[in-house]
Amino acid sequence: SCADAYKSCDSLKCCNNRTCMCSMIGTNCTCRKK
Repeated sequence: SCADAYKSCDSLKCCNNRTCMCSMIGTNCTCRKK
């Protein structure tokens, strides 16, 4: 499974070969294109 947004990026998969990035540590994470 994959997703487009997370609360953290720890060991999570992003859809469509995207990279998980957080605006602050442990919060407001989104999957963005590399």
